[in-house]
Amino acid sequence: MLVRKFKVATEKCYSVNMIPLLNDSRYARFASYAVPGLNMAAALASGAFGIVAMANPSTLLGSPATSDLGTRFYVDMYGVRSLVLAAGLMTASLTIRRAPTFAAIVIGGGGLVQLGDAAIAVHLGTPGVVGASIAAAIHLASASFLLRSTRHPHPSS
Repeated sequence: MLVRKFKVATEKCYSVNMIPLLNDSRYARFASYAVPGLNMAAALASGAFGIVAMANPSTLLGSPATSDLGTRFYVDMYGVRSLVLAAGLMTASLTIRRAPTFAAIVIGGGGLVQLGDAAIAVHLGTPGVVGASIAAAIHLASASFLLRSTRHPHPSS
């Protein structure tokens, strides 16, 4: 009997049709598309801004950027980092239904990176990174939602 209860509980928790434990509700159907969609949009925007930063850093700074070797290095480093971050977030967004806990960890990490970018921008007075705070909010809220929605009941209950 206990084994049967455990099997039923784990089947409910690890369903791949919808985000676990929210099966068959309109909210679940909406969330199963909105959460990945919002995260993919934020990831694409982050990658696009990385490309813009590498092509013309002055666009994001709002003032002419110096073109010395050190500045070029950090601009390119930021650009590559944002492209890798975007690729990781896209991958995590695509795996939300099959591996929501893994996706939540990756998306939460991306949110913390974006939060760090936003904090640096506020500290330096650079208004060009407002999107980082929006992306951070999307990623951190999504990670929190995913972690809450994947909690499963204890097998003995």
